[in-house]
Amino acid sequence: MPNDVDKDWYEHTSSEANYRKYQNGQRKRIATGIPDKMTKSKLDTLPKIEYTIERLLIAPGNLSILCGTGCSGKTMFMQYLSCCISCTGDQKLFGKYPVAHGGVIHIDQEQSKAQTLKRYIRLANGLDADIEDITRVPLDYRLDDPSLSAKAVEQELVELFTGKTLAFVDSLKASSVADENSSSIDILLKMLKRVAEKAECAVVVVHHKGKGKDAKQTGRGSSAIYDSADLQIGLDSKDNIYEVKCEKTRERYFPGFKFTLLDEGEYNENQKCSEKLVFQLLEDDIKSTEGSMRDRIID
Repeated sequence: MPNDVDKDWYEHTSSEANYRKYQNGQRKRIATGIPDKMTKSKLDTLPKIEYTIERLLIAPGNLSILCGTGCSGKTMFMQYLSCCISCTGDQKLFGKYPVAHGGVIHIDQEQSKAQTLKRYIRLANGLDADIEDITRVPLDYRLDDPSLSAKAVEQELVELFTGKTLAFVDSLKASSVADENSSSIDILLKMLKRVAEKAECAVVVVHHKGKGKDAKQTGRGSSAIYDSADLQIGLDSKDNIYEVKCEKTRERYFPGFKFTLLDEGEYNENQKCSEKLVFQLLEDDIKSTEGSMRDRIID
């Protein structure tokens, strides 16, 4: 039987077998992950990052946030990235930048199933390829709903994302019960970051832009949103010209770029959709002040 020091833990597990494992150093973890000692030999042999999309610094195990104003093309851009990753053939971003290929999870709280499907078909037509593995997932409850077990939700997401190359959540506001102006919004974001690491999947959250000019205010709401991200990408649009730039990174900033969207082909509701959405790169090397400063520090 447990001594007084171990009594609380024993009562929590209510299992003699678990207690024996605890005594033998095999205690089941409750709150912490698996420890990984940072020895010098490990630091000398850290593996090279295998990016999901190197041009955007999107990588497995990382949490990225894509911020843009309403109707700026955030979801469209993420669906385009998803098609590049999941379509047949050696598809590249704008036909130029390599991407990792594999399955995609699209947590869709912003569009109907018909709207999402039609857009994927048009994007795939624009790439002249077929979609291989994109799974649309609606939510019955918001991911941080207090009536749900947070641990069970996290495990469900890990199982859903494992084996996939990209998962994106559209959007933060529509997937969380928390007030985005409160620091409690980072509870969901921290969970998604853990899920990304456990599932070894790149996770991107779509979020609305705020009104501030400072990078920390790029995402609407609490600064905890900015702080939680490994990478924050900004998207602006005007007159069908879209600009993508790096707002935050834990590495080097990527140079921004501009693109336009071409709406081509005919569409007939009674036939197979032949309408095309084509992403065309306009400018691919827009330097930022923050990026130049970070590069100097790293160099």
